[in-house]
Amino acid sequence: MSKIPIKTLYLSLCLSAILPIEVWAVSPARCDTVYAVHDAGVADSQFFGYNLSKQTINTLGELHRNYDIEGLAVHPQTHILYASSGKANAQLYTVDAKSGELSVIGNIGFDDVVGLAFHPNGSLWGWSAQGLLQIDIATG
Repeated sequence: MSKIPIKTLYLSLCLSAILPIEVWAVSPARCDTVYAVHDAGVADSQFFGYNLSKQTINTLGELHRNYDIEGLAVHPQTHILYASSGKANAQLYTVDAKSGELSVIGNIGFDDVVGLAFHPNGSLWGWSAQGLLQIDIATG
């Protein structure tokens, strides 16, 4: 699947609002699915989703070898999945909610970012060995 950067994407949200936002063309998270990552040690990560309506678990794409994905969060307005790595010089990624494909946004500037969470206002926060940090979703 090739990725084409989109300058401005207008998203119709659950609240019927329309927001201009700059993102990569990725499949957003679905409201009826819980997303998670299985981290097999420090080298392999597998994304999966649990569909609440159908009560089924589905893997999202292939196993990501040599990736140490630790944090995963869904943006409250755009429903885009974001992930962080748990290695030194942690990276921020977007995750395609259908294919599990990763797209690098950039270096977070801290090591071992093991948790991610969005504030309702859309700001992204992470937890690392250095403590609580705010992360820019445009640059990492």
